[in-house]
Amino acid sequence: MYLFQLMDFYCASGMSLLWCTFFQTIAICWIYGAEKVYDNIHHMIGFRISKLWYWCWMVISPAFMVVSRGPGQRRSFATS
Repeated sequence: MYLFQLMDFYCASGMSLLWCTFFQTIAICWIYGAEKVYDNIHHMIGFRISKLWYWCWMVISPAFMVVSRGPGQRRSFATS
């Protein structure tokens, strides 16, 4: 149980998961390409999904992650 508490506190904290998902979103949608992801999903499920998903991948999700990172980062600098 102690090991899981350590991992929860240090490894799977909100900030490290936020960084991982931010860079994963950037890698998949900006480097590989959101249009390719959009076309791959169309190929897998057989119909086109809403263009809202494209905008979520490209703009909304990265912006939300950057904005939500801000208050936590300022708080950690204030306590150190």
